[in-house]
Amino acid sequence: MFYRVSGRSMEPTYGDGSVLLISKGIIKLGIKREDVILALDPRDKRPLLKRIVGISGEGISIEGDNVNESTDSRVFGLVQKENIIGKVILEFPSSTKKWLRMMVPILAFLGLIDSAYLTMKHFTGGEVSCGAIPGINCDIVLGSMYSEVFGIPLALLGTFYYLTVLVIGIVYLKKQDNIFVKLLLMATSIGFIASLYLIYVQALVLNAYCTFCLISASISMLLFASLLVIALSKEKNIIHESNENK
Repeated sequence: MFYRVSGRSMEPTYGDGSVLLISKGIIKLGIKREDVILALDPRDKRPLLKRIVGISGEGISIEGDNVNESTDSRVFGLVQKENIIGKVILEFPSSTKKWLRMMVPILAFLGLIDSAYLTMKHFTGGEVSCGAIPGINCDIVLGSMYSEVFGIPLALLGTFYYLTVLVIGIVYLKKQDNIFVKLLLMATSIGFIASLYLIYVQALVLNAYCTFCLISASISMLLFASLLVIALSKEKNIIHESNENK
């Protein structure tokens, strides 16, 4: 789960506004001294981000890196393992979510260009040049039975797919409504599954690859990954107590 740091008790390691990925599952593998964990304050059950400074049979001692701005085991004593929510496994820049939101329409636009090009070539009968790279043969891939669904070119379906994601992505940037995140995640999930299938077909059925198809698949997978991170990063505040709360 993603959390946003609020406070200064873990500076300079994690500053105010830092976005952290905290996993509860890792706790099952064990914790050790110097790990940074999210634990519940034994007094009022508020979440606190602290570093483990000692482990004993009686409990776990935690402390903030910025000791002058931290309320920790020096005040409320030891915490028990069952009160540990999770351990920090990754830090994201505070601008990560905003950057990913911007990437969605950009990636969709690139995918639209790619699919529109293949669609145009399909209907005009023009040659698609993929270069002389071994294993790359656009003619085999684009001329196979797998290049159409009920007589509709996959390139055309891809064009509609990327256009839809582009429009919803632009609206999401303006509205910032989570309903658009859900719509985008659903759409890109379909695109992700379709991309995996088409890569399988190229690799194990046709034994040939299409450069433009691989580019489209890569874009589709990046879109899905971006939306997955955005959807999961519903940030929660981590309370860092200061001296005034001691």
